[in-house]
Amino acid sequence: MIEITFTFLFFLIVLYGNGLIFSFYFNKGVYIKENIIFHSILGLIITGFLAQILSFFFPLNTILLFLNFIIVFIFIYKKILFRDKLILKVSLKNILFLFVFFLSIVKIYGSGFSDDLNHYHGSFIGNTDNKKIIIGMNFLHNHFGFNSLWLILNSYFNFDQIYLQQIHIFNSLIFFLVCTFLINEIINYKEKKRIDIYILWCSVAIIFLFLKFTRLKEFGIDRGAVLVFIFLISYTIKYFSNENKFIFISSLICLFLTLVKIFYIFSFVIPTLAVINSKNLNFFHSRYFLIISFLFFLSLFKSLLISGCIIYPFEFTCIKSLPWYDAISVNNLILKIEASAKNFNEYTGILHMEEYIKNFHWFQTWFNRNAEELLNITLTSILIVLLTKLFIKNNKNKKLQIKRGKIETIILILFLANLLFFLKSPVIRYHQTLFILLAFNISLLIIKPKIFNFNLFLIFFVISFIFNFSKNINRIKNENFINDPYKHIKEINWYHKPQEKYLGDFKYYIGWIDSHPSTHRSLKGLKHKKIFFTDILYK
Repeated sequence: MIEITFTFLFFLIVLYGNGLIFSFYFNKGVYIKENIIFHSILGLIITGFLAQILSFFFPLNTILLFLNFIIVFIFIYKKILFRDKLILKVSLKNILFLFVFFLSIVKIYGSGFSDDLNHYHGSFIGNTDNKKIIIGMNFLHNHFGFNSLWLILNSYFNFDQIYLQQIHIFNSLIFFLVCTFLINEIINYKEKKRIDIYILWCSVAIIFLFLKFTRLKEFGIDRGAVLVFIFLISYTIKYFSNENKFIFISSLICLFLTLVKIFYIFSFVIPTLAVINSKNLNFFHSRYFLIISFLFFLSLFKSLLISGCIIYPFEFTCIKSLPWYDAISVNNLILKIEASAKNFNEYTGILHMEEYIKNFHWFQTWFNRNAEELLNITLTSILIVLLTKLFIKNNKNKKLQIKRGKIETIILILFLANLLFFLKSPVIRYHQTLFILLAFNISLLIIKPKIFNFNLFLIFFVISFIFNFSKNINRIKNENFINDPYKHIKEINWYHKPQEKYLGDFKYYIGWIDSHPSTHRSLKGLKHKKIFFTDILYK
């Protein structure tokens, strides 16, 4: 557990420093008055794009991470000198931060092997950690073409010695950052005696996270994006404006989310409405737009190099004349993914896959399979609404200052857009955002002029914290306080010794761990060549 804690803190320092460096130069050398938590989450976004750029030229191994740490340390020492530090005193805020930190560490230790790693996540992380970009990398696995920015981040923040545990450390870190950010905002608003829509959102979000995000093992690449989305909504409610800086930061977060999971493209509703609201197009003539455009087209270019498709796996975006384009990988992949999301594999009727996914023919099979999970998360959302009504209580002398109009409209549009994507790909764990937005929208509808009861909120917070904490302690106890993912995968026969193979002078391994580059299949029938130290796989 000591190794896990130090790794957690090491990652935190890197994120904080990267966010601080970006903020400093983004504001032309002016120090931004925000706390460590805000800068660290911003650093997560920036580091994701940094890792994306570096992966063109270098393997994302520990050398780059330690170099990043040194740069961060020098910058903090010379420019900031810890002016942004938390005040280390006994206060309710710091006590709650300490509890969330302890919970985050316990969640890591209570998390066993993540099943998604054996699918393609582990091999993607290992390959990106040990090799720079391979043109035609999608031949290694037909899901590598998605090139999720979350997996690239996990490659960047990866120590081979704790490889199977590292993904939990990184997920726990973003859980810690978003939870402490929400707690910090609630306490700050309470101290300022400002009661508005923002404190309502923060309250709904923090209770939802403690009740539903109890197991890091289930995070995959989905819940990390949910956490960043929660930060995006928080940033939007607090800072929404027509200024170029807001449009830029929100666009940066939206692009990050879209590169993690493509359906988060609906989040661009936020900067789009900000531009429309500004009644001018000066943002598109600014340096901010150039940065966003560069990062966007760079990601499209990388997708093209990996898969032969500008937006994988949309076939109409593929350049079929490219020698590394693989029609077999792309053909009907979207159809198969949608059918899988709608539980076609459990359907016993006579409809073909194409017919099954249309006109809600899929609903009964899907509902039979997901009824319990759907009921659970729906009841959780309703419970959060009821709790909100309890601790935001009536007061005849004070009115809740809800900024009706722009923010409400944005939240409603986001909910409806998310609902459309949910109907297309109804996997509940992908769309935790839908149910958070549901709880928040209902709360907005039923709220009356009231005042925030912080003490009652604190009681509900502690209860949800104990619920989350006890579930993880039980998991640790059930494993006899032993956390050994390597041993676990061998016990369940999910470990296979990598098989060394050659494609010309290109050495690769069939497997998903321990040796790289790895693949889940033989590359027989393909060709390989090198151009300027870059490997190219092609037909």
